[in-house]
Amino acid sequence: MTSIFTVSFPEQEEAIKTLLKESRERNGFYLLLGVATFVVTLGLLINSLEAIIGGALVAPLLYPILSLALAVVTSSRLSLGRSLKLLGRASAFVVIISALSGFVFSAFTNPSTVILATMPSLPVFMIAFASGLAVAYAWVKRDFSASLPGVAMTVSILPPLAGVGIGLVFFSYQIISQSILLLIINWLGMTGAAIIVFSLFGFSPLQKVEEQKISEETGESKIQKKAIAEAAAKRELELEAGE
Repeated sequence: MTSIFTVSFPEQEEAIKTLLKESRERNGFYLLLGVATFVVTLGLLINSLEAIIGGALVAPLLYPILSLALAVVTSSRLSLGRSLKLLGRASAFVVIISALSGFVFSAFTNPSTVILATMPSLPVFMIAFASGLAVAYAWVKRDFSASLPGVAMTVSILPPLAGVGIGLVFFSYQIISQSILLLIINWLGMTGAAIIVFSLFGFSPLQKVEEQKISEETGESKIQKKAIAEAAAKRELELEAGE
């Protein structure tokens, strides 16, 4: 067991740095999330497993969930707030896009198909938990990172979020309540499992390392925004001078 869950400090540091980098609102984050939501919503509406899987693979929601689990393990309020804000904004965005998509294409579906697709159960929780173990382990042990997309698809929180939006369109309490319960099951299963894995890998004492990486990231972001603003101002002055 010890050898399986043993990594060096540089590997831990790199895992934290990369995870923080991947779990932020980068350029194109919401564009990719919007496209994925649209595909998954249509997949639920027409009962297409292929579309649901395809959209879940595209959605960039895996890393914020892992980041949340890491924040719990390191007891970092800064990281926890960062992860919850991102997941909250992303979740609201998904519900809005799925509701709009569901409204436009509502004539092409029967709500009963969505009810079946969002049915929560104990096996669903066990799948989420097992997938959380696999994805967190694969993240820390970078040799296995190629398996991340497949695991992410298995336990994606995007379909239940899309189900909430569809339920709002149909004014269906059953779809909304089932989707929320399924969302909670997937989220708790995956996050709980990731917390266990990160704890076994010894990430608990690394709060300062994680918060330092966040501070560096914030500083770099401010510098980039300042540079962009200065470039825009310079360009405006050049245009005025040319006139």
